[in-house]
Amino acid sequence: MIYLGIDIGKRHHETGLINEKGNSIGKTVRFANSKTGSDKLLKFLNQHQATPENCVCGMEATGHYWLSVFSFLHKLEFKVTVFNPMQSDALRNFYIRKTKTDVKDAFLIAQVIRIDSPKETPFIEENLLQLRHLERLRYTLVDQSPDVKRKIIAFLEFPSVQTFLGCRSNFYWNKSCYLKNN
Repeated sequence: MIYLGIDIGKRHHETGLINEKGNSIGKTVRFANSKTGSDKLLKFLNQHQATPENCVCGMEATGHYWLSVFSFLHKLEFKVTVFNPMQSDALRNFYIRKTKTDVKDAFLIAQVIRIDSPKETPFIEENLLQLRHLERLRYTLVDQSPDVKRKIIAFLEFPSVQTFLGCRSNFYWNKSCYLKNN
């Protein structure tokens, strides 16, 4: 079995292969987050005879940047596991020298897949993914709303703002005074 680790980045990804014993197979390859980069990844997989039958892929869920690589490998029918970066950090902390480079991270991610043997990540349909993003946005807005309300009230309580709006009473007693010109 071959294990492919992919360190996800904003513009470029780094990928490396290890065997069943955890030894690296060749050098890592850096590829862009584009169609050309996907072709470079495919060429790398073909050079090492990595097929869906003998290769397991792993990557960290870094922002939304992992989605294109995940979709590409899923279409090629590779078993792909996406996991939380904290999982690879736990293995990184195991080593004495805690260096962090893209090359080392690619091999470290492959080691996480080799050691842990996590389940394959199911393919996420675009509608479900959009709904997930919308739900996270809603949660963020709901979470921020009390702070925004507090800042608005603090702003409207300034005497100069009340004079400008044409009301001099306490904001809590006359909440609608700032809307009278609308």
